[in-house]
Amino acid sequence: MQNSFSNLLQTFFIVACLTINACKDKPKPPDINTKEVTEISYTVATSGGEITNEGGTTIISKGVCWSSSANPTTSDKKTNDGDGTGSFSSSLTQLLPNT
Repeated sequence: MQNSFSNLLQTFFIVACLTINACKDKPKPPDINTKEVTEISYTVATSGGEITNEGGTTIISKGVCWSSSANPTTSDKKTNDGDGTGSFSSSLTQLLPNT
């Protein structure tokens, strides 16, 4: 059960919810490493990641987005774990039990 939940989150994992400033030239995407989903409980889990390179733009928000549907976006549930490069940890809350 927890493995399927973890796999679901990892499969539809979120590349850190990034909001990027617009530029004249198309910027290179940031370099992001996602963390494994851990501390999975009935309605809460922990994840996060690390942004190692901004990719030619400024990271103004980083975090995790999730949904029980495929392809979550920032319109779905999300965390806000700061800005810029570096590691971040996200507490995913209000998860639906047994999903």
